[in-house]
Amino acid sequence: MALTVGSWRRARGMFPAVLLATGLVGACGAASQTPASATHTTLRTETVYSASPRVGSRLGSRIYRLISATVSRPVQGVPSDSFAPAWDPDGTELAFFHVTGDVITLEALHQGGQNARPRVLYTCKGGIDVCTEGMASPPSWSPDGTQIAFPGPRGLLTIPSSGGSPHKLTHTRDAPGEEEFPGWSPNGNLVVFSRSRATDTGLWSVSSAGGKLRKLDECGDTCAFAIAPAWSTDGSTIAFSAMAQMKNKSLRPQVYTWASDGSSLQQVTDYAFDLPLDFIPDVQWGSASYINFILSMRSSSGKYVQVLATIKENGSDLTTIAHLKADAQFFSTRPSPS
Repeated sequence: MALTVGSWRRARGMFPAVLLATGLVGACGAASQTPASATHTTLRTETVYSASPRVGSRLGSRIYRLISATVSRPVQGVPSDSFAPAWDPDGTELAFFHVTGDVITLEALHQGGQNARPRVLYTCKGGIDVCTEGMASPPSWSPDGTQIAFPGPRGLLTIPSSGGSPHKLTHTRDAPGEEEFPGWSPNGNLVVFSRSRATDTGLWSVSSAGGKLRKLDECGDTCAFAIAPAWSTDGSTIAFSAMAQMKNKSLRPQVYTWASDGSSLQQVTDYAFDLPLDFIPDVQWGSASYINFILSMRSSSGKYVQVLATIKENGSDLTTIAHLKADAQFFSTRPSPS
């Protein structure tokens, strides 16, 4: 594939943004689909996301809760200039990043109290570029809720969710690179993440206690620059986004699934239209075999609108769940009660 790190970084554009597409086809090359409307009431009301009125800036970013298919409201208790929300496994606490000048804090807010205030878990001075390798992808809770993994200066960090000292999960002292989008395996033994180096961007894993890194994805000529991995509930499959080169040589983000044992790779989406590209994808598993992601589509007026969409992992049944605020970024859906 004639993809270079330079072309990838140009494709990523200004942070943040979303997938741009007007049609999807299944993994087997089915006809383009128009997203149908959904009636996922629970998914709407239990999903939060961040959006910013200023592209490429954290200033003004807010975290919203979906109220209906067309209505979003700020999450009570979360300050402005906050972004990248992540629910804990019990759905009782929300972690997120908050920016105040050149200070970035990782905070957690308990849901349910009338006057609850966020707890500050970690503080970094130096702004986005210094504190989070320039990306500030969402934090990730361990399955038991006791630890949070997140991108920090020169690598990934973990910190007790109850508070305490951070632990270095990965190290980039010799060859600094961007390590982001951490995701815990369901059994809590591994953390998978995306790693951008001078010559490559792909999926890697590391023991949740730290240690030797292992590269996971082997796309070959099928895809390149894999990022934003998300484990299925049973741990058998990892969904992620990657770049594909179209016939006209343009770059397009696609959603893929990859068996965690390395036995198979499946392309879920196929954006067939030549559209401007400026995105940071956030892919997450929904219920059963569905994958949720943010999609940007042309409205009847010709403008792009952001929606939360879902699609089966076999590439069928593309459905629109809800319309989002402009420049919607990362989202998180509260886990269903056990």
